Amino acid sequence: MRLIAAICVLMFVWLTSGAVAQQWTEFRPVNAHFRVEMPGVPDVHSRTIPELGSLKLTQAVVEFGDGWFAASYVDVPPDQIKNANANSILDGARDTTIKWLVSRNDKSQLRSERRLIANGHPARDVVAEVPILESVFVFTARFVFNGRQVIAVTFTGPSGTETGTDVTRFFNSLVFQW
Repeated sequence: MRLIAAICVLMFVWLTSGAVAQQWTEFRPVNAHFRVEMPGVPDVHSRTIPELGSLKLTQAVVEFGDGWFAASYVDVPPDQIKNANANSILDGARDTTIKWLVSRNDKSQLRSERRLIANGHPARDVVAEVPILESVFVFTARFVFNGRQVIAVTFTGPSGTETGTDVTRFFNSLVFQW
């Protein structure tokens, strides 16, 4: 009887090891004022974006299941902040992102947009359809302007996955700190 119990325990551990293997990690960039939980250790890289006047974009990406989770930020120069308001900065982030998606596939399109306040900061939730090969993927993003940076958390995955518990956890984990 003990042998059967031991085998059952081993089978349970073996069958559930895939679920246990997923480790959420906190991404907290040194030079940014936010943190977010990601479903794995992100690949972090930075690059200059010519469309944004050569601003530096730092991005962390985790591929998980059929989708991609990303957290990124851009420092907005003080002279651009003086000449713009939060709404125009967030509109620019949305427009630049949609333009980039369309440049990858001209059938990409904005599905919805919602203005909101995230942790006391002006924000936009954006959803776009992005055809990839023979499938329709959905790009969901939250852009936030904290007064000095535009922060974006995004998920891209097959249509329907954008409402999953992992995606909800990811977006809800975004917190701002100073």
